[in-house]
Amino acid sequence: MERRHFNRVPFCTEATLFTAGIQWQTEIIDLSFKGALLNVPAGAQLKPGDEMTLSFTLQDSSTSIVMQGHISHIDKEQIGFHCTLLDIDSATTLRSLIALNLSDEHLLQRDLAALLRG
Repeated sequence: MERRHFNRVPFCTEATLFTAGIQWQTEIIDLSFKGALLNVPAGAQLKPGDEMTLSFTLQDSSTSIVMQGHISHIDKEQIGFHCTLLDIDSATTLRSLIALNLSDEHLLQRDLAALLRG
């Protein structure tokens, strides 16, 4: 059964994961208002529950999105990152990014309503 409440949009870009003074380079596979699916960084020893910060800069721009959260799940190749905190500038940029990639305004409004509820 599908438990996802937020639409994911494909978004391939380089990103950085930070925790406790350590950083890893990774790639984002897709994004939503509440997280991201990432490639597992080479050599990273990560586990579900690890608190992390995910940061990435939009291509052809100096605009960055910074998400704080934790690892929700991990397998050999992918990390599920759950966002628990997003500053207002990052949230505004993420909203615009998701709006550009969702073909249905109704889906965007539904995601925003779910974000505000929970």
